[in-house]
Amino acid sequence: MPPTIVFYQSSPQHLYGGQLDVLRFLAHVDPARLSPVILTPAEGPFVDRVRALNLPVQVTPLPAELARTGGALLQGSAWDRIRQSALLTPWSLRVARWLRAIGAQVVYANNRRAVLTLGLAAHLARTPIFWHIKQDLDRGRMDALAMRLMSRAAACSLDVQQAFHQRHPAHAKRIGYAPNGVPLGPFSGPGPDMRPKLGIPPDARVVGLVGSLTPRKGVDLFVDAALGLAQDFPDAHFLLAGDAPDAYQAFKQAMLARAQPLIDAGRFHVPGWVADMPACYRTL
Repeated sequence: MPPTIVFYQSSPQHLYGGQLDVLRFLAHVDPARLSPVILTPAEGPFVDRVRALNLPVQVTPLPAELARTGGALLQGSAWDRIRQSALLTPWSLRVARWLRAIGAQVVYANNRRAVLTLGLAAHLARTPIFWHIKQDLDRGRMDALAMRLMSRAAACSLDVQQAFHQRHPAHAKRIGYAPNGVPLGPFSGPGPDMRPKLGIPPDARVVGLVGSLTPRKGVDLFVDAALGLAQDFPDAHFLLAGDAPDAYQAFKQAMLARAQPLIDAGRFHVPGWVADMPACYRTL
């Protein structure tokens, strides 16, 4: 029997790079080598895509307070941490029983939040945690705790791996490197772009940023750069492709307000969520 690997996705309500990476892996997994089972704290587009692959999904909702996103859980006091730990305990007991029942041999955690959420459940079930490190963000004590909870980790780039090695030398031997898998075929050949749809002239220069509209993606820097370059390069257009999670809608609106002069001039384009990434990148 192939080993049962549980893939925990902490943000199933989104379909960003991290979720798409996991979906690509699941779509090509060899069932003779491993048996994937997906665990999430909520329904959402990610869960819908997994079910379309005919893979088993376990949805175990977190308490409402622990399901908050957008950094809300980082802003609490020490007392809030204690109370949240108490709220997490019943959930952890249920998940631990489920992990034992299915014979899970490894739990894949898609980010730091997933490691901290799964820590108690995985410990009770004696199931090792594999942490896929996608961001070079220093979270201090939370990172230190996550290092103790995980059994192995893989960073998405050599730079991220090096940063974690430097900050956590005692755990460096357990932090490997696995680059993101990107199918290059669709990006390699000619094909349609988004210029006609967006009203961008075929000979215009286009500078773009593709990603979630959140502060960590540098959207503010992109908007400021566009405003600064627009006068010196009158043929330049600017493309901001992506959308903001619910917790960052106010940030998105602030960025659009800052870029409004270029939006009004028809030179700053915000198409929202873009599914056809090859067409998006051909536009640049």
